Amino acid sequence: MKRLRAFGFGSGTTLMLLLLSATHLHGAAGTAYIPASDLEVLERRRPMTPAELQWRQRFVSSHTISPDLPAALQMARQFIELSRSEGDPRYLGRAETVLNRWWESKEATAEVLLLRATIEQGRHDFVKALDSLDRALQIEPRSAGAWLTKATIHTVRGEYAEARVDCLNLSRLADPLTVMAATAAVASMTGSAEASLRGLELTLAREQSRTSHQTLVWAHTLAAEIADRLGRSEAADAHFSEVFRIAPREPYTLAVWADTQLADGNQALVVRRLRDMTQSDALLLRYAEAAIQPNSGVDKQTALAAVIELGERIDRAHARGSQLHLREEARYRLHLAHDPAAALQLAQANWKVQREPVDWRLLIEASRAAGAKDVETEAHAWATEHRYEDVHWK
Repeated sequence: MKRLRAFGFGSGTTLMLLLLSATHLHGAAGTAYIPASDLEVLERRRPMTPAELQWRQRFVSSHTISPDLPAALQMARQFIELSRSEGDPRYLGRAETVLNRWWESKEATAEVLLLRATIEQGRHDFVKALDSLDRALQIEPRSAGAWLTKATIHTVRGEYAEARVDCLNLSRLADPLTVMAATAAVASMTGSAEASLRGLELTLAREQSRTSHQTLVWAHTLAAEIADRLGRSEAADAHFSEVFRIAPREPYTLAVWADTQLADGNQALVVRRLRDMTQSDALLLRYAEAAIQPNSGVDKQTALAAVIELGERIDRAHARGSQLHLREEARYRLHLAHDPAAALQLAQANWKVQREPVDWRLLIEASRAAGAKDVETEAHAWATEHRYEDVHWK
């Protein structure tokens, strides 16, 4: 059976931080926005957690007491981690500020260049990120983080031949589960989803007790995504459950999980799990998509408030000279604003930037809603060319 609506988000500690930081909602830099008055509301934010307060204090201190390079690197890593764990791209700007003294230096170290690439990747400026990674690898050819990040970017962009080369270089440097997950991410998109899932599960069983939580989260989430595309819902649920046992508030996995539940009509389940996670734009989107459905258990006023809040966040982002990720705004236009023509335009622009399963599904869904059969035909031709497998979309 075809899914009438399909949703998705999309894949040691340092390696996983570099990978996961790129898979969330980020805005693009633009012209600074100056409010018309002091009364204008630019943003509504929830109270900061103790960890956020601590890092805000350190960020302020970094402007008055210039950190040395080791301290700056540590602080930048922490801001990148906060961006990932909170689903908030603004922490990437703080990471860049901390590294400002070394950002454009011709003598930047490999580690500075790798963090710079991670920030650029998080903003989906993939061309700049690849350039930074190439510079880092000229300095340190055995940087596992650089090879992993290159493999991730090439996979996201649908550049599978290049990603395979990156994985080959990574295989000599990283732990077995990291290598398997990076390789499976490529192979699962190019005709080997079944073998990729089997390899991931075997490696997970063997490496589970000696692998970091971040690596396990990534590998189990990837396995869940592949299992879902193969139509193996029980296997997908098992992998999601393992992630939530380890990291119950992991935003990327929550988004991927919510997509599968939304597609299967489990709106009430999505609402219950995401109702206190909507500080992330990506999770607010999924919450709103669930809440507006009759079987969500949410009253109309609350559901409408979530939709309005998301629309306001989009407007504020545009006012600041940035925009929500094209993928997410396309979904908003299609499912919540009911503007299929605008959704298709955004989905096509997004497809030029990245070609993950969710982008392919979104392109087809938007083309069907807009009556653009030629776009849908092109999307299916791409799937045939690469032997992409997804039992939910035919």
